[in-house]
Amino acid sequence: MRPNHGLPSAIIMGLTVGLVACMNPADYEDKPDVIPDITPPEDIVVPPPDVTVDTADVSIMDGMDRETEDASIEDTAVDAVMDVSTDGSSAVQCDCVFTMPATPPISQSYLWLTGDFLDPPWPGDKEGGAIPMVLDPITDVWTTSTPLTDGQVVAYKFLAGWPDNPGPVWRNQEGDSTVDAADSILVVSCGQTPCSEVP
Repeated sequence: MRPNHGLPSAIIMGLTVGLVACMNPADYEDKPDVIPDITPPEDIVVPPPDVTVDTADVSIMDGMDRETEDASIEDTAVDAVMDVSTDGSSAVQCDCVFTMPATPPISQSYLWLTGDFLDPPWPGDKEGGAIPMVLDPITDVWTTSTPLTDGQVVAYKFLAGWPDNPGPVWRNQEGDSTVDAADSILVVSCGQTPCSEVP
């Protein structure tokens, strides 16, 4: 019998079994991730996939169309413009007319309007800011106009001069030129005489 120079068959058998055990695919292949089954609680309502939930603020109130909304915005803007006056009156302005009859038998040589509404207040001559008035030769009435704020309360007087008394003489609307004569007062009301409608 020829001598066996190889490994004993029992050893070969053991190595084969061990090798097969080491080569088990379950030991070296990547295992798939397990995705847990997440089911929302029954009290949570999940919108269907084709429904988009709008969380934006509603810009138009119920029962108001776009034109109505725009009109209300414009009205608010107008109110804001009218309420910018610091004395509580509106900022809307209109022209107010001031008149004074000519004195008979000799008319004034000039007539100027002055008051607390001018800047600076109560100027004593035309150069200082008093407003010149114009004499209508047909009606014999001196007239001028100036823009004033609706609701404004103004105090005013006239400065007059004559050929024999160049003045200026301070006179109120009633023609009183005494030193302690009261100021004339006008409460501006646009659209009512002597003030025009708002332009």
